[in-house]
Amino acid sequence: MFTDLMEYGDTEENAYVLDRIKISQNEILVVPFTMKGVAVDLHYCEDEGVKGYVVCNGSQCLLCRVGNKKDGRLLLPVFLPVTECIGVLPISTSMQPHSLMPQLKAMISKTSDDKPAVVSIVTATKGKYIVNANEYADDSITGDRQIKNFMKEYEAGKVDLTSVFTKLSNEDISRLNVVSKIMKIKGIKLGAY
Repeated sequence: MFTDLMEYGDTEENAYVLDRIKISQNEILVVPFTMKGVAVDLHYCEDEGVKGYVVCNGSQCLLCRVGNKKDGRLLLPVFLPVTECIGVLPISTSMQPHSLMPQLKAMISKTSDDKPAVVSIVTATKGKYIVNANEYADDSITGDRQIKNFMKEYEAGKVDLTSVFTKLSNEDISRLNVVSKIMKIKGIKLGAY
């Protein structure tokens, strides 16, 4: 059976592909263009099949039940001027002085609506960031077209910012090596709450 390459992936659920931004000691440039983010709870998993953050399944989440720590994040869409695409910046909800949230909020509140600033972000140490705002030196890479297209889809509910993280059902989570062992030790049954 043949699949037409031009039609492949053109479903509503795959309408917008986003990149998750990982902040490191290498500077990353972002252009925040909206204050409308999505709050999400995540679990960090390190198992054979999964290494990274997994979206929490809510009140009946198996990862919560086995004692895997839950971390809150605000997912903020931003324009990436280097790659000229939209990315998702996961921001810890911590309001400590050198954490990302208060510094980014201060930068966004200082920028004018007609000309957003390019914000550089670098990890100084674990949980501490250096955030600076810069003027655009080259107005040809403002992302106006990409931002306009994204916002149209985002406001129509066609973009899922959580898609940058792994989503697993409780059944899939129960198959993870560490989780299945904890379930046996603690006597936790899948589906029994």
